[in-house]
Amino acid sequence: MLTTADFEALMNSCQILQTLPDKDKEEVRRVGEVRPFKRGQVLRDRKGAVNAMIFLKKGLVRFHTCGQDGTDVMLFYVAPGQSCIMTCPRLCCSSALDYKAEVVEDSDIILLGEDLLRSFEESHPQVRRYVDNVLAFRLDRLFTQLASIVSDDLTERVMKYLIYMKETLGTSELSLTHKAISQDLNCRREVVTRILSHFQADGMISLGRNNIQILDSPLWGDIS
Repeated sequence: MLTTADFEALMNSCQILQTLPDKDKEEVRRVGEVRPFKRGQVLRDRKGAVNAMIFLKKGLVRFHTCGQDGTDVMLFYVAPGQSCIMTCPRLCCSSALDYKAEVVEDSDIILLGEDLLRSFEESHPQVRRYVDNVLAFRLDRLFTQLASIVSDDLTERVMKYLIYMKETLGTSELSLTHKAISQDLNCRREVVTRILSHFQADGMISLGRNNIQILDSPLWGDIS
């Protein structure tokens, strides 16, 4: 059962839950659970894993896809205060897609079971629309990623990546290593280091130890 604070945080994160009747809200409070996850634990893969909507109290979860040749490409992140249904294979009809949700920082996560969400989907049209909208949003992110890989040079991909992380994490101070960026973009670490050094020389960022601060600069242009 969720505490009052956790219940309110979940409702604020996933506002569609606020439209439910009081009895269903109480069911959310009753069946929701908070569970700690360690760095490296898998929340979703082909084996199914947690089968629940997730809401992050703290930590960070990385969704990525893995090719047979070992290629690893980041799809998106879920940060504190955010929720995601993409760990519910049956709910989002995506069990055949080969992607993983992996904890990259020790996390406290609220879980709301897939079966409960499915029942809400069947009895409340607005929940079905919410699920459809989330899927459309995530697919748009996926296609944006694929388009960037195909058409953008690596410098522009790094720029878009940094802006994405700034928006996702809600801060200009990014705790990122060059290795992590190279993994997310599936490129060599030394190339990322060279590009970041150019960005620093141009006054776009300030580099620290495992830290990147995004600075105000017209050179960012309309990157999104």
